[in-house]
Amino acid sequence: MTPTKVMLTHLDWTILRLEEIIERENTPYFRSAALQRFGLTYEMALKCINSFNIQGNQAFEQDIEWLEMVDAYNHIHQHLDTVNKSGTEPAVASNLSETVYNNLNRYCKIFQKIYRHLDALA
Repeated sequence: MTPTKVMLTHLDWTILRLEEIIERENTPYFRSAALQRFGLTYEMALKCINSFNIQGNQAFEQDIEWLEMVDAYNHIHQHLDTVNKSGTEPAVASNLSETVYNNLNRYCKIFQKIYRHLDALA
């Protein structure tokens, strides 16, 4: 199995875990876990995209859905950094975090589309 295929297998796994956590009850704990899983899935998708080292990366950089997820990831990442530095519990009720959480089903579909595209290239 090539390193790229191994990475794609990990991406598929993280997408499945994101789907699972989205289906859980809407509590602060599971909301926070879902946002963290979104971040992990985003990072794995980015690694897979970069591993192909193709000019198609530019297509992702110009894709509106992808750019929206980049913004969502950056917000969640900054939010968690702030929480970790201050030592307080995550406040997942912030407006932007709630917006990201409410879009997780759609983001999951985008991750699936990215996976299918990359898997076809492998």
